[in-house]
Amino acid sequence: MKHIINNIAKQTANRIAMLLMFVLGITSYASAGNVLSVGDLTNVVAGQEYDLQFNFANETAVRIMTVDFKLPEGLDIVSGAQPVKNTSISQSITMSTLDSSSKQYRVGIFSFSSKTFAAQIGKLFTIKVKANTSVRNSTVSIVNSDVTDVDNNQLAVTYTEGKVTIKSSFNGT
Repeated sequence: MKHIINNIAKQTANRIAMLLMFVLGITSYASAGNVLSVGDLTNVVAGQEYDLQFNFANETAVRIMTVDFKLPEGLDIVSGAQPVKNTSISQSITMSTLDSSSKQYRVGIFSFSSKTFAAQIGKLFTIKVKANTSVRNSTVSIVNSDVTDVDNNQLAVTYTEGKVTIKSSFNGT
């Protein structure tokens, strides 16, 4: 009888240990350092076009991703421009306007198969933007993102804004 009770206790302890490892594993996985950032644009001049770059320092392969971002006053997407993805990304990429009056856009990276892009992808995509006469020192902000790994787990992501700095017209006299 003592032998049976010892076996039950061992099995219960093993199950509790496996459950704890599972829960702790999910917690550490969900808090992984995935950082989505917008590159800075410096010395911006009204009337000029620039490649606005989005970067992703991801710790795991990604299957599907959406990025919602907002452009500041004075910066517009060039008419007809589409995002240009990193050549290492095999998924499709598309862009849509969420709200034209507030200049909010969504870029989606997706695949109907199980294609992924690798961890530490770096440059995610660029989009052609143009500065107009109301451009000011400001930021391009990421409003939201939805990132899914190969097992359809949603990944936690932090954001870093991109600074837009106009070229000074001060000539020193």
